[in-house]
Amino acid sequence: MYISKLTLFQMMPQTTRNTPNKAKLAANGINNFNEIFDIVPPFVVAVDINLNYYSLQKRMKDHALFNLHELLKLSKLVGCKVQVLIKLALKETK
Repeated sequence: MYISKLTLFQMMPQTTRNTPNKAKLAANGINNFNEIFDIVPPFVVAVDINLNYYSLQKRMKDHALFNLHELLKLSKLVGCKVQVLIKLALKETK
C-alpha cells in the first residue's frame, strides 16, 4: 500500500509537531506578520488551516486577504491570541 508524504504529514500528532516552534515564537516575539512563516513553515500552515498553498502565498503578500476564520486557526497553530495577529496584519496593510 502506498502512502503519500502528505498523508504521513497529516497523520503526525498536532500537539507535538509545532511545540519547539511555538516555544521559539514565544521567546522571540514577532514584530512582522511574515516572521510567523520563518518559524512555522508555510506548508505546515497551509495544511493546518486547510488552505491551498498558493492561496496562502497570496495572503502572505497581502494580509488583508486573510479572513477571520483563517486567522483564528493560525492563532491556535502559533499559540498566540488572535488579536495579536489582527493587529500585525492591520499594521502592515495601512
